[in-house]
Order: sequence, then structure tokens, then C-alpha cells
Amino acid sequence: MTSLTGFEGLLYGKKVYTYSMPFYAGWGLTTDRRNCERRKRNVTVEELIAATYLLYPRYISPKTKELCDAELVIQELKEQKDALQASFLLRSKSKIYSYFSRISQKLLSLVG
Repeated sequence: MTSLTGFEGLLYGKKVYTYSMPFYAGWGLTTDRRNCERRKRNVTVEELIAATYLLYPRYISPKTKELCDAELVIQELKEQKDALQASFLLRSKSKIYSYFSRISQKLLSLVG
């Protein structure tokens, strides 16, 4: 098994045993075979997730291709999603308008 398996186990609330020192060992979340002297406090799973995915890593901005934090990436991805949805709605409204316009023209030609 890999350390990723143990980390996923923590995410799913499973009991995890470590025999070496993966990054999540020694924080009071696992049953550890080895002791890590420099890790002196206990953390919650939420704190470990925040440190692992939000606080420690640097991400690459989809817009600028520069290093940034997770908050900026989430904001940029949300902006892209909103722009795509708005574009889709505009195209849909245009198609609906065009469809009803053709139907009304056909009806007018039949009546008149």
C-alpha cells in the first residue's frame, strides 16, 4: 500500500496504521509504529486537509500561468464556469427566438 491509501482512509474516517512516516503520521490521526519527535500536537482531519490542499501547495493560475494560492484558482475557475454558462444561455435564447420566429412566419403565411 502507498501513503496515499492511508491518506484516503483518513478522509473516509477509517482507522489508519502507519509503519513509516508519511506526511499525515504523528498528528494524532493515525496509530503510528514510529514516533515523530517534531510533531508535538494533534490536528483534526479538516486541519490536515486544509494544510495539504490549501495552505502548503502552490497552484498555477489558469489565466496567468503564474504560481498562486488555491483561493485564486478557485475564483478563476468559477469565473470561467460562469462565462461558459452565460454563453450557453445566450446561444440557447437565440436558438429559441429563431425557432419561434420561423414558426410565426409560417403561421402568418398560412393565414394571410
